[in-house]
Amino acid sequence: MVHFILYLRFDGYTGATKEIVELYLGDNLLGHRLSHDERFAYNVLTYVFKYLDVDDLVKCTKVCHMWSWIALEARQWRTDTVNCCKKHLKEACLKYGHRIHNFALLDSRLIEESVLAPSLALLRNVNTIKFYGCHETQLHHLKHRNLHSLVVEIRWGASPTSLDFVSTLENLTHLDISTSFDVTGLEAFKYLKKLKHLAFTAPTKRQNWKYIVHLEKLETLKLTGNRGISWDRELFDERFCLRQLKNLYKLHISELAFLHEHNVLCRIKDLPNLKELVLENVSISRAGMSNFSLKLARCKYLEKLEISISRVIFYNNILDVALENSEVVKGVSGLRYTLKEFIWRMDSSGMMKVKEFYGVSNATVLKVKWSHLDNSDHNIRYPWAIEDDIAPVTVNKLIYILKKRLRSAKVKIILGTRGTFLPLCCFCKPLPVCPKPPGTEYKCISRCTCTDYS
Repeated sequence: MVHFILYLRFDGYTGATKEIVELYLGDNLLGHRLSHDERFAYNVLTYVFKYLDVDDLVKCTKVCHMWSWIALEARQWRTDTVNCCKKHLKEACLKYGHRIHNFALLDSRLIEESVLAPSLALLRNVNTIKFYGCHETQLHHLKHRNLHSLVVEIRWGASPTSLDFVSTLENLTHLDISTSFDVTGLEAFKYLKKLKHLAFTAPTKRQNWKYIVHLEKLETLKLTGNRGISWDRELFDERFCLRQLKNLYKLHISELAFLHEHNVLCRIKDLPNLKELVLENVSISRAGMSNFSLKLARCKYLEKLEISISRVIFYNNILDVALENSEVVKGVSGLRYTLKEFIWRMDSSGMMKVKEFYGVSNATVLKVKWSHLDNSDHNIRYPWAIEDDIAPVTVNKLIYILKKRLRSAKVKIILGTRGTFLPLCCFCKPLPVCPKPPGTEYKCISRCTCTDYS
């Protein structure tokens, strides 16, 4: 079976490079050489237009060997390069449009609508379309009834961005929309009866949320926002529309701020079949954090949990850092019967590096309340403990405690700084026994011999 890939790339390579590429990909060499190369085990028939590097061909084929694919990328904004892109896009869609099932367009704002619209119309059997760096007006040319997956990154357009263009895409199952603007036009969701996976920028107006209940088959939902904005008044609703999504099993919340004591996170327990919860770089108040940990333990079917709290708002002192760690431990401990995997991305502010700690050299120490640890740890006191109620604990010790409480579930702790999570060796330079003030970032060292806590 022959799989078709059409990859257009215009990087302005030299003429010599172009000749070498064309010679290497000659018709006589294509079937003979590539059939013996394990990277082309699926006998990919590849049509290559000019300025395609051999390495790019190998990479493209390894990724897309089972798909029919067309990808267009214009890196240099010269007039002749853009015109070349337009020409080959039109020719490719005219000649091979019926064979193309997957279409990707990078920086599509360079292509005028007079060229883009007829080209898209020729893709009669396309299943997947990806637009990166597009203009909002270009999306209204998507009228493909057979389209199943749409990924859009909107960089230019009016604010707010209207999603009414999806009303004609009745067979969509995957929809991913990324924009820096607010979104409206969620009324179009009532036409997406088959949608199962949705990722988009969370709207700021509460009246837009009522339309999400039309997505009866929705299984995964990702909401992205801006941590500088409080979303509680818009997202918190006594009716809690997400509760009506009976098939929702995965919820991903990213870059949102929760300032209210009774925020949306406290309503997660009301989701009937939620199995996976991901909190990525969220900001939350102290009172909201405490309530969230209480409600988290009531998630009856939760199997996978990933937490990444960028900061607990209204820090007063380092005791609040210990409070954050303690509340997470308390909430997760209530999932001992269901949780199978727990990933905790921790902020390194509030941690300290000590040269010798409980027989461990250069250990990274966290602070957790005594009452949230095992009874066996209560008889230990350390001279650098800030308060009697706060216990310094190593990362490995905390993993051990969590595994014991969660009945041997998979536990992973990743240390990072202020929302950017890096391997531990990026900030593991040994510090003296007396810790630095909270919020101080650890410096990198060239050769790291630290312990891998993952």
